[in-house]
Amino acid sequence: MTGVPMIIDLHCHFGAAFFRYREYRMTAEDLLREMDQHNVERAVVGSAGEFAAHWNREGNDAISALALGFPERFTGFATINPWMLAAALDELRRARETLGLKGLILHPMLHGFEANDPLVFPLVEEAVRLALPVYVTGGAPLLAVPYKIADLAGRYPEGRFILGHAGWDFHFDVLYCLEACPNLWAETSKNELCNLEAIVRAIGPERLVFGSDYPFSTYRSEIEKIRLLPGLSNHDMEKILGVNALRLLDHR
Repeated sequence: MTGVPMIIDLHCHFGAAFFRYREYRMTAEDLLREMDQHNVERAVVGSAGEFAAHWNREGNDAISALALGFPERFTGFATINPWMLAAALDELRRARETLGLKGLILHPMLHGFEANDPLVFPLVEEAVRLALPVYVTGGAPLLAVPYKIADLAGRYPEGRFILGHAGWDFHFDVLYCLEACPNLWAETSKNELCNLEAIVRAIGPERLVFGSDYPFSTYRSEIEKIRLLPGLSNHDMEKILGVNALRLLDHR
């Protein structure tokens, strides 16, 4: 559609079923229908539920199948528990070299580690060696507060790191983290409009990347939130909704 900016969703979940009180079925067609309704050109997808928490290999297989089945619409990221130690490195190599996945997702709260714990260093070092961006789910008290994710990013300045949910409840720290780490981007899902506005005012629009957290949030609300950011030019909005993500993924 003419005049509609390119939208790339940098944080989306996919799975046949989700655990606990969010159990329901999802198909590729369901997700594509939702994306088309909101003019989302591409989504970066990762596992959810038990496949993110425990069955990482099976979850990564499913994400790969989705991305290979619809290569023009989906980019797959691998979810890996660093407590797997050497097996985690093997799974990351398999995810990249055999499954064709294009990034790494870390869940400090789900897997029980601090974002900058030495436990995670070997896995992150391998991701950086493989030129894979690293998405860290942010906002969990103690484990994934922004400054710990920034500390991790600062140890690997040649890497690309994404602060999930723009730090969520710890938004006051995000500005300092982005200032300190030029290789860190903030992903917008589930954060407040006023907090994202503060980032744009202090840092500029180049370090924000749109994410939906779908299906745990909605495309309608997450996209509208970006459109409501005050003072954005059309060019700035295009950066946040798609251009920044494209550059991050393409390493340009």
